[in-house]
Amino acid sequence: MRKDVINKSATLGSTSDLTVYAPIKEGFIGSLDAVTYKTRVKRVLNTLHLGRRSSHEYDLFRAMSDAVERVGRIHSIRIAILERDHPQGRDHVMLAVTFDGSWESYIRTIWQKVSNSLDLIFCNTEEYVPGGTSTFEKWDRWLRGRQAESSFFYSPPGLTYEDTQYLAVHERFSRGISDANARDRETTALQLASAETIAGSVANDGIHPHGIPGVPAGPDAGAVRERATLEYFRQSVRSLAALYRLSDWYLPGTEDGELLHRAAAELLHGFYPDVVKTKTTETEFSGYIKLAEDRFGDALHWLRDTPYEPRPVPPPPTTLGLADDDLKDVQAGILYPVRGVTEGCLCLVGCETATALGKLLTSLCATPQGDASLANAGLCTTVSLTAQAFYLAGYTDHEVGHLPVEFVQGMERRAGLLGDVRHNHPRRWRRPALNGKDPATWSESDDATQDRFELSEVHVVLQIRSHRGSDAKAAPGRDAIVNAVNTSLAGLDGIRLLGVQWMHVLRRDDGRPKDHFGYLDGDEVSSQPAYEEKDRGTVYRHNVVHAGEVLRGYANAADKVPADDPPAMARLLKNGSFLVVRKLRQHVDRLEAAIANAEASNGQNAQGKPVADRDLVLGKMMGRWHGDSLDAGLALAKGLTRGDSNDFAYRNDPRGEKCPFHAHIRLANPRLDPTATEQPPGARPPRIVRRSMSYGPAVDLKNSDSVAEPRGMVFMAYNASIGEQFEVIQRWLTGGNSSGGYSGESDPLLGVADVGYQRCFKFLHDNRVVRVPLDGTPELGADPQALVELEWGAYLFTPGLAALKAISKRAAELKKPRLSWSVDKGRKEIIRLRDIEATQGHNAALLAWKYVLEDPELSADYTSASVWAAIRADHGGVLKTPFGVLVGSRDLVDRVTKDENNLTITAFLPRMRRSFGELYLGLDGGQPDQRYEKEARDANAAVIALASPIKNYVDTCAAATTAVLKAVDKWVQDAAERAIENDEPRWELTLDAREIIDAVLADLCEQFFGLSERGEYLKRGSAIWDDTGNATPRYPGHFMAPSRYVFQPHPGPDVERIASAQGQALSRAMTAYLADPKIGPTITAPVARAVLGSAAAKADPSYAARTLAGILMGFVPTLDGNMRRILMEWAREGTLWALRTGNLRDAKKATCSLRESLFNTMQLRAAPEQLWRTAVTTHQLGDKPHAVELRPGDVVVAGLISANHEGLEGGNSELFPAFGGERKTEVQVPPGQARHACPGQGPAMAVLEGFLRGLMTCPHPLRPGPTGLTFLIRGSTSLPAGRSEKDGAEFGIAPMKTDPARADTVHIPTMAVGDSWLTKIPTIIGVTSLLNELIEIGFDPVKGKDKLTAIGYRLEWMAEDNQLTILKRSLHDALDGGTDIKAILLDGGGNDLVFPVKSPKNSVLFEILTENLEKKSGKITIDNNDALKGFILRVKDRFGKICNLMIATQDKFNRKDPILIHGYGYPTVSGIGVGEEGRETFGPWLKPIFDHAKFSEDLGARNQAMIDLIDALNVAIAEISNNSNNRIHHIDLRKTFKNVASKYDGTDPNFYNNYWSNELHPSKTGCKLNAAVYLQKLIDLQIVPDPNNAGAIK
Repeated sequence: MRKDVINKSATLGSTSDLTVYAPIKEGFIGSLDAVTYKTRVKRVLNTLHLGRRSSHEYDLFRAMSDAVERVGRIHSIRIAILERDHPQGRDHVMLAVTFDGSWESYIRTIWQKVSNSLDLIFCNTEEYVPGGTSTFEKWDRWLRGRQAESSFFYSPPGLTYEDTQYLAVHERFSRGISDANARDRETTALQLASAETIAGSVANDGIHPHGIPGVPAGPDAGAVRERATLEYFRQSVRSLAALYRLSDWYLPGTEDGELLHRAAAELLHGFYPDVVKTKTTETEFSGYIKLAEDRFGDALHWLRDTPYEPRPVPPPPTTLGLADDDLKDVQAGILYPVRGVTEGCLCLVGCETATALGKLLTSLCATPQGDASLANAGLCTTVSLTAQAFYLAGYTDHEVGHLPVEFVQGMERRAGLLGDVRHNHPRRWRRPALNGKDPATWSESDDATQDRFELSEVHVVLQIRSHRGSDAKAAPGRDAIVNAVNTSLAGLDGIRLLGVQWMHVLRRDDGRPKDHFGYLDGDEVSSQPAYEEKDRGTVYRHNVVHAGEVLRGYANAADKVPADDPPAMARLLKNGSFLVVRKLRQHVDRLEAAIANAEASNGQNAQGKPVADRDLVLGKMMGRWHGDSLDAGLALAKGLTRGDSNDFAYRNDPRGEKCPFHAHIRLANPRLDPTATEQPPGARPPRIVRRSMSYGPAVDLKNSDSVAEPRGMVFMAYNASIGEQFEVIQRWLTGGNSSGGYSGESDPLLGVADVGYQRCFKFLHDNRVVRVPLDGTPELGADPQALVELEWGAYLFTPGLAALKAISKRAAELKKPRLSWSVDKGRKEIIRLRDIEATQGHNAALLAWKYVLEDPELSADYTSASVWAAIRADHGGVLKTPFGVLVGSRDLVDRVTKDENNLTITAFLPRMRRSFGELYLGLDGGQPDQRYEKEARDANAAVIALASPIKNYVDTCAAATTAVLKAVDKWVQDAAERAIENDEPRWELTLDAREIIDAVLADLCEQFFGLSERGEYLKRGSAIWDDTGNATPRYPGHFMAPSRYVFQPHPGPDVERIASAQGQALSRAMTAYLADPKIGPTITAPVARAVLGSAAAKADPSYAARTLAGILMGFVPTLDGNMRRILMEWAREGTLWALRTGNLRDAKKATCSLRESLFNTMQLRAAPEQLWRTAVTTHQLGDKPHAVELRPGDVVVAGLISANHEGLEGGNSELFPAFGGERKTEVQVPPGQARHACPGQGPAMAVLEGFLRGLMTCPHPLRPGPTGLTFLIRGSTSLPAGRSEKDGAEFGIAPMKTDPARADTVHIPTMAVGDSWLTKIPTIIGVTSLLNELIEIGFDPVKGKDKLTAIGYRLEWMAEDNQLTILKRSLHDALDGGTDIKAILLDGGGNDLVFPVKSPKNSVLFEILTENLEKKSGKITIDNNDALKGFILRVKDRFGKICNLMIATQDKFNRKDPILIHGYGYPTVSGIGVGEEGRETFGPWLKPIFDHAKFSEDLGARNQAMIDLIDALNVAIAEISNNSNNRIHHIDLRKTFKNVASKYDGTDPNFYNNYWSNELHPSKTGCKLNAAVYLQKLIDLQIVPDPNNAGAIK
């Protein structure tokens, strides 16, 4: 149970939005004039904007830097006054900013550079925390509290603010430099200067740093410089004067006056220190100041002489600063590396309960940093947690809210900010392999069929590293690591080791660590932060960092020890660090190809050697010489200087001639000076501590198998702030301007190619530009062949050991679920709502209450739940409001649902009359006319019977599961077929949950309630809100609006209008549908049959239509609401993905978990949330002193959700309040039951369980989609490899008369109707089909809008009236459209024999086999087996219906095209399905039924039984053919497989696999042989000339 993590800043790519909305103070400011805060803030904004306009529009050149430009990342900024629109409203200041990067890093820069300026504005608003005099944490918290959520945002993605400046200069160079080579060199060497640098250069030197090289600034450089300095002074004094005038309203000597002075010092960024310096020193400005004294003396003295204390920051570190106890509390491997590491593994662990999490954390022995054993060879263990672990451990939303938002959101949700786009996007991640069950499967296999799991299922990540020690002993091997993992997890219930990732240190021959690309790795070359003064560099002195850059709870470069978190959370975070993990796959072959291409494309030098030789290119890409170079690991910026390979800077390489601007190490750490004079204090340069390791074997580029093996790096880095450290660096690498270059040229190794472009890395060398083509392609949608691919990633927290114990204890002691609602929040809402009633009246208050109680957003964030909680806590569970008398306690809700003396339900009736008509659901029981009892009895009994007895519950559940699987199968098949038709190698399908829900509900409407598309009275479809009753009513869609209208206490006018029109249309259609003599009498659906056969229906012709419509109006929308609410909650919690993973490991246990999760979620989120009644007597409800007096006509709203929440609070798991009370009988009301409690409670729970089970067991690779209620499925259309095929001669099969080499010249238009044999199957399903091979030899199935074939289609369903209508329409449309159909292909019956697959004992085949065993009759025939006889009779009847319709339709067009029906071949009871054994996507079908029937274990006997059945089916089809006057033809395929069935004994799988893919589907060879039989039949019928003799037809 948790709230959604809402990121109020909208993002698009790397660009973000900030909108702040702060109420302006009421009253007057402290000044000599009567001025309000609103007036003052307007004047301030006008002053600041006019000054900016003058500087940008009037001045001939700008000698001052703009405060906004100094921030350097702002695309646009707008500050507006939003004025009150009614007397009770408040005026607000609104700040709207578009900026580059994430909130965390941007806000830090704002606080550092312009917080004093913002103070000048926002000090006029309520409860403002001045940023200039407060810690960053306090100011940040105020800003977050006033931030407005942006739901829609656009800014051109992929273009930073610095890019706009860079490209402008680049264009200036391109136009101003005539020599092409010089132009190329200068644009490559272009480095963007900061706003401060530009202003300083102009003011002090009279030179713009981005002037065209070689063009002088003027004939007299000294005069230019003097003029620029004078102009700088003039502009500064002009700005000072404007700011000083504001002192009338920000009185000196007051807090406001101090804010103004601090803002002036900040805005006059360079001028302020120049002026202050003149107090004690004669400077070049002293003379200017004397000249300006007459007019601006007061302003100058105010600026110079007013005391000003700059923001304090921690002094530079000289020691780590941790006490011994604190150091021992830190887990090993964070501050300092574990020396001598050889290999290790990451164990990704999921926990089912808080108790399990607590036991796991207790059992794990994390290694402390101060452990002396680290000096000896052994294992080092580190324990890290995901954000999900904190929720599971019982931490509340409020507590988790004090964790960094980027950690709680996770890496996947911040993909755009990180540059993880396109092929690196999380929806394309190759999720971790589900390999943790058995150490034997802890491989690094690249098997595409490997089951995988979602990272949301992970709670704990365990690192175990094997290391050598100073004792010279060898490091333990993998066996020791496996034993350590098993020991840690042994005996723990509810723990799932989901996945294991092996890692190791790859080393050169000399023992130095390297990565798969060959670069040296490890501390020697990774520029790791240092903590001690003794380790400070001599060139780059900022390598020593504060402990707070790595650990929480300590000072960092900008902040003293944070003290703003609640003490408990501060203790939890102290000594912990955030860990970033990214699995990066490295493609060595692609890198080597790029290097070879660069060598070839850049020509040769005068010595005949490549200009871009391998060492040079690899060195320039990294910024260090490659591992194969003589200077391996040495930074290019150091030149050939030896010594510390990490002690260097770039200040002497301003043009990137040594180290290119976009080299990896220069982008990742530009080595700027954070204490430079132009920088105000408070900067926090991002630093991280890398602890990465390689995975996968070293590559042998001469071995293609070796090249194909997966390999790369498991990047791991610790930092105290993911948002301000790792994310900043990552964005620099994928598209930032950290080194002053263009963001479009990303890191040459880690960058992501733009769509339709090839990336290119360029650099200066020997006074020429070298270009290195990288990954990417101009072909849209093609694989960019990235050098490095992100496979998956996660944000983790590695707590201190004391915190780890505290979290473990918290989890272990959690007895009840943590609650996300708040009584206090509810109290405040009730006060606010009562204030609206007092000030704005009853109607406004009713709408406000409706909003709070019914709005889905307020339901999702538990605002409505908080209001109900306050009603229970403060008002005795009952509160009178304009919305109605709200009843929230469990006891009172129960009383309301049972009270038939004082409350009535008949207020429903007027709404029903305006919609679909009166229904017993709107009648009170126990009345003299007994109308309720008469109308409800049969209908309620039929509904209750859908789930009672338990067998019916199981069947209803199975029906919902089947509906899910059928719907998803259909869409997957459609997507795959479209990809095949479009020649696309892959396909992608995004399914909205509503699509699946509507398909399932439509199936249930048909199966239980008798609806269909017969007669075109009704049609399947979703809700449409623009229909005013003219469209054909849809099911389930048209039942939604009437339901809302009747069951909501206060529906709006639009609901009434739509519900009335659609309800009336539904009533008319239902009446006509049931009255149709071809439909009504033939309906067999149980509820419809009960209603139609009831006495009430016989007495009232309108009863059946309105009753069925009414039942569906109550049943369908409620299911719809619950399905969507459950899925939304499960998406938030990751429940569905955990269940799917659990189902792969232990299906029985997963089913139990599903039921438990379903009940828990129903208690939390059940729909509807309320029901309503109307008082008919004056009486009291509730207990004193909170009792409410009800009068006739008062609306009583019972909070069903509130009653359930009370149960959650008290540990009561009963669910019946969600259904309006408990009900087990159709009419009579025993004591303790409510008459109008939902009779569909049992069926609804069965449907919900079945629906969710369908999603849990769906064989397709479901993944989370782009939103919470969508699913993503991907697949490939490539053919499966490794299938051996033979020509079938060994089985005596006659050779094809058609030459396969000429088959492509045959064109045979056909129509196919049937099951998987006649379905075009994409190869991702794992099998081919007869139709696939028919297409290969020239058969061309007609493509229509209706689906006539599909996997799993049953003959029973194909012969139903609604499907016959579709078939008739399809055949008519094809013939009417002029399609020259040569043959109709028909099959069916196989699925009827084995259905339902999940319940073998309910299948026809089971009945046949058990009867055979009982009678001991040996051979199975229709003469000795009644079950088989009944099956064959049904088959003949259904084929007859289908064929008669086809023939009748053909006759209308004078067509006599043959109808070809096959009866399958002889299958073998092999137990083989589609997919790996035990995890089949489909099947096996036969063996489970034979097993359940306890039929002979002898495979020969089983196969003979199937031969008997297939013989009987083929005899029946032959009889149909013989009696059809040559219109229907039997295609006998039995001989193709007779020898397989008779000879296969289970010992030679190849013998079987050559002709069968599985129990029911032939292999490609088998299908080809069958296709040849079809073609020969058409040749024999002279429909198709023999291609070998008569030529082909087109």
